[in-house]
Amino acid sequence: MTTKTTIQILKNEIDQLVAQLPDKTVEEKEGIMRQLDRTLNIYNQLRHDPYFNGTNN
Repeated sequence: MTTKTTIQILKNEIDQLVAQLPDKTVEEKEGIMRQLDRTLNIYNQLRHDPYFNGTNN
């Protein structure tokens, strides 16, 4: 699996998590937000790390 594919999978997961929020209770939203935070951290690390995003020379 390429980094680009991994980033797209993470983006899709983020979109799915955000889409779930309106229909959830406060407790469920807290769990989703924790998962969203972890996923966003990984996503941002991959996008900004030259080793992973292919911009290293």
